[in-house]
Amino acid sequence: PKAIRRYSASLGWLLEHFGHMRMIDISRKDLYAFERWRTKMRSRGQSISPVTIKRDLACLSSIFSMAETWEW
Repeated sequence: PKAIRRYSASLGWLLEHFGHMRMIDISRKDLYAFERWRTKMRSRGQSISPVTIKRDLACLSSIFSMAETWEW
């Protein structure tokens, strides 16, 4: 249950930021923009640690890995 909640939260943030993009169009620049965007949330008083941001990016990495495995 805890892992499901964690991935669900990450997927929500990823969809909010990347939902309008095709996977093939996501670049390093976009990943850096996501990291900055999430970091700015922390500066606005929301408790987001660097580890949480890394988990969000790890979730995205898993998505890319599965897409590659499925030859998407």
